[in-house]
Amino acid sequence: METSEAARREWEECRSLAESIRAAGDAHVSDAAADRHDRFHTWKISKESGEALTTTLIGLAIHAQLQDQRAATPLAGAPGGLDGVLLRTLAESLNSRPRHELFSGVSQDLADEDRSRIEALRLMTYSIRPTAVLSLERLAQVARTVILQTAEAGTDPARRRLSPYPFGAPNRPENHRTCPRTNSRFHEPPAAHGK
Repeated sequence: METSEAARREWEECRSLAESIRAAGDAHVSDAAADRHDRFHTWKISKESGEALTTTLIGLAIHAQLQDQRAATPLAGAPGGLDGVLLRTLAESLNSRPRHELFSGVSQDLADEDRSRIEALRLMTYSIRPTAVLSLERLAQVARTVILQTAEAGTDPARRRLSPYPFGAPNRPENHRTCPRTNSRFHEPPAAHGK
C-alpha cells in the first residue's frame, strides 16, 4: 500500500513538473500555445485533448527518466528524484525512447483523469492503425518542442535546484552590482538567498 502511495505521489510530481515546463515554454515563446493549437486543429485533435496529452507525454518522459536514474545509480550519490531531470536530455529521451517504455513503472492507482490520458496514449502506442501511431508521433513532436523551448528560455524548472550557483549565476546581469566606491562590477547573491 505504501509503495502504491509513493508511486502515485511520484507521478503527481512528474505531472506537475510537466505542467511547469509547458508554462515556462509558453512564457518564453510568445505564440507557442497558439501555434500548438493551430497544429492540433490541423491534425483534428481538440485543443483541450492535445494540451492534456502533450503534458501527460512530458510527464511520462520525466517518469521514465527517473526510472532510468534509479536503475543506473541505485547506490551512487547521483542526484535523485526530479533534481536529476535535465530538459535537453529529456527532449532527446522523448525523441529516441521506444514509446512503450514510457509506461513502465507508472502507478495504476491514479486519478481518473490521469489514468484515462495514460491509457489513451498507451492505446495509441499499441494500435495497429496508422492514424493512431501518427497522432502519437505528432503529440510527441509537440511535447519535445515544448521541452526545447523551455530549455532555450533558460528557465528549466527542474534544474534550478541543481544550479552550481545556488545564489544565482554570476554571468547573469541581474546578479551583478556595481561598487559605488570603485565603480567595478561584482557578483552578488540575490537577497532571498542571503544570510
